[in-house]
Amino acid sequence: MARNTLAGHKRPLWNVLVIGGAAGVGKTTVARDLAERCGVSVLPTDAIWLALKTATDPASYPELHYFDPLDAEWQKHEPEYWRDRHIQSAKAISQALDPVIEYYLSERWPVIVEGTWVSPATAARWTGRYEGLRAVFIHEPEDLRSYLLSRGIWREGQIRDHRGETFWNIGNWIREQAMTHGLAVVNVHPRDTLAERVIEAASR
Repeated sequence: MARNTLAGHKRPLWNVLVIGGAAGVGKTTVARDLAERCGVSVLPTDAIWLALKTATDPASYPELHYFDPLDAEWQKHEPEYWRDRHIQSAKAISQALDPVIEYYLSERWPVIVEGTWVSPATAARWTGRYEGLRAVFIHEPEDLRSYLLSRGIWREGQIRDHRGETFWNIGNWIREQAMTHGLAVVNVHPRDTLAERVIEAASR
């Protein structure tokens, strides 16, 4: 079982902690923070996505290649279009994650799996099947465009039409689905207590 060095917390109840949410909300940052404090590894789902993209071609597996659009293509479609594509991509990538999750649990190798590609439906299936797995989704309730600018991730000149709104739209869908499946949803604010609130949610 993973050890936890967060002050005031007992050892976690999980061997695998899944942290999901929309792009840009801070999943990777908090996952790295918790991994360092708990002495565990981090597996970004982007790594799985990149491996799947490399091993496939867009014609045979289009859902794995949806999120390689040029800037001009971002501007052609409404946020709902990209949200629906994200849902299709997440479903395909989540299927590939099944044996990965089973490996970490069977080996009792504590790990934090983080990324936008874990759908709430998949996380709910995992939590229902595996006793040693917990899932927490991080949500940004405000305009993600402003949030990303405030974090210094994007500069004004790099913002493209609909991109921030698209991620916010996806984040709202993830939040709604997570709540529907009875999964923990944590507001990203205030950021200075986010790590503690995520580990607390995972301990319930």
